[in-house]
Amino acid sequence: MRGLVWFRRDLRVHDNPALSAAVEECDEVIGLFVFDEPLLRSGIFGSACVNFMLGCLGELALSLARGGIRLQWRRGEPVEEAVRAAHEWKADIVYWNRDYEPGAIERDCLVHQQLGKLGVPVRTFKDHVVFEGDEVRSATGEPLQRYSAYRTRWWAKWQASKPIALPVKPTRPVSSPSISTLPLANDLGYDV
Repeated sequence: MRGLVWFRRDLRVHDNPALSAAVEECDEVIGLFVFDEPLLRSGIFGSACVNFMLGCLGELALSLARGGIRLQWRRGEPVEEAVRAAHEWKADIVYWNRDYEPGAIERDCLVHQQLGKLGVPVRTFKDHVVFEGDEVRSATGEPLQRYSAYRTRWWAKWQASKPIALPVKPTRPVSSPSISTLPLANDLGYDV
């Protein structure tokens, strides 16, 4: 089975739930990063931020290559590119770690819907938070209204079930585990 792991803000191999699941469940794993063209053109980020991201991607590509996984990248509108990559590479399943920003939630819903139309299942994982919103609730299941009550429940839940770090087992390389060349900052419209 071929799995596609879509990396977004989670540019790491260690303790990455989506990657761990893909390596455990699939014979072949492909890593994907999409350079968000509309976001790049918006000018929200400066050159230093883009260069930092490229450095993190370079480290991710090296780490993945050591495990026999190649990091592929695309540039464009993220929904279109993620769906296109899954289709072109004949992914049997797509994995990613959830993002909790409103725009990211909307993006992920669209990708999930479009992959569903292609018959490609999606598995998503908790990653950027210790507990998701529905995991810390009142005794009746309602959202907590006071911070002190939330803090008390959060701490009790933490003490009852401290999260553990997930290991990543090496996968069998099916395709060449060589490192793909990432673009430079000036290729993305930013100064070096």
